[in-house]
Amino acid sequence: MKRMLMILICCGALGLAQEPAAGTEKNVKAVTVAAERPKYLQKVIDVKHGEVGALAKLLGNLAPSMTTVSAQPDLQAISIGTYDPSFLVLADEVVKRYDVARQSQPATQLHDIELVAYILIASPKGTAGDALPPDLDGVAKQLRSLFGYRDLKLMDTALIRTREGHVGDMSGSANGLSEGSKAPTDYQLWFKSAQVRAGEKGNLIELSDFHFKVRFAFETSPGSQLSFSNLGFSTDLSIADSQKVVVGKSKIGSADQALILVLSARVVD
Repeated sequence: MKRMLMILICCGALGLAQEPAAGTEKNVKAVTVAAERPKYLQKVIDVKHGEVGALAKLLGNLAPSMTTVSAQPDLQAISIGTYDPSFLVLADEVVKRYDVARQSQPATQLHDIELVAYILIASPKGTAGDALPPDLDGVAKQLRSLFGYRDLKLMDTALIRTREGHVGDMSGSANGLSEGSKAPTDYQLWFKSAQVRAGEKGNLIELSDFHFKVRFAFETSPGSQLSFSNLGFSTDLSIADSQKVVVGKSKIGSADQALILVLSARVVD
């Protein structure tokens, strides 16, 4: 009987040892969940040189889920909130890499440009002879060899000074273009912009959208009313510094005469 009683007591004690206390399992789960829940981290990164918005956009593209990246341009800073501590390390590295002072670009030196236009009247024969200044001797030889013009005279000279990257414009009047002309000849030169470019043998002056226009009056017959005619051409030009070039010619009416434009350009500073 005593033996039976001892067995019952032991079984009861074992049963009590195996049964959890009320509320113990719930408490263990609560502790486990609290231990596994990630901590929400916040950080503010100062931006010294870079553009806050651009850096914040870059970090936003790299951010994991449940992460906020906000640009604070007024404070030159970026605020970050995340559950991922490794992203904060990455954000520091990214900002450190791209938040650097930009080297200022040296200011481009703009040149002053001087353009001289020589307006010539040329024909195979005439009475003017070689009525050109000595500095146009090379041009005269070129016109004789290429076009057979023996009679050359200078109608007028025009000077244009402009700044690189700016427009150029000049207009004037000269004596009658042809012997039958009873009124001054009006002309105009203009271009959209001038640029200086380094060439193999020195500077090149480039004129964009260059125009040359002439309007002159003449009599079709003695005593008749004046008639008007327009001549000219348009082109883009590239002229070596201080070189004189023939840039165009236009025939004057039905005569053998031609209007020829010679240009010289140089950098004056």
